[in-house]
Amino acid sequence: MIWMLRMALALLVSTTFFACRDYEMIDIPTITLDETYEPGKVTPVVKLKPNLQSGMYHVTIEESSSGEYTFVTTGGDPQFHLEALTKDRPEECVIFSFRYQLGKDLSDVELFFSPIAGGRSAVSPSVKKTEGYEWKEFTFNIADPIKSFEWGKEGDFIRMDIGTEAGITLIMRDLKIREMTEEEKAEIEKNKG
Repeated sequence: MIWMLRMALALLVSTTFFACRDYEMIDIPTITLDETYEPGKVTPVVKLKPNLQSGMYHVTIEESSSGEYTFVTTGGDPQFHLEALTKDRPEECVIFSFRYQLGKDLSDVELFFSPIAGGRSAVSPSVKKTEGYEWKEFTFNIADPIKSFEWGKEGDFIRMDIGTEAGITLIMRDLKIREMTEEEKAEIEKNKG
């Protein structure tokens, strides 16, 4: 009986080896879930992308096949537009966020809300540098400018100004406007009191 199992196993291994030897091996991308993922819960998110066709000034942008964007500042007023919203922003989506890698702190990050004009902007907290290949999340609560500028309708867009100097490289992915986490809501309540 054992010899039959050994023969079956040997046949299976040899068949698999010979059947697979003519196929090309491919890399399968790794999929990671956002830390805020909860099974069964639908979380509204507005996915954003840089506009690679227009609105760039003092910055170059390269898009990788994995959905990462590399920004290199080339002058003293680097800025770019995000693509326009394709539908109205869900009311609860008020946190502008992205994951990033950055070799040097970025100060003077400013978001302009369309229609672009003086006074229709919000200055965000600094974007802190990362170490090595570490990814950090940048978040900015834009609830107040959304309300003040009545922003978030289909066709609206954001211009993002990223610092005031040339030679900065920022790698960005997972750019979105999302709803607040429970921790962010608790922090707001704590600051009210």
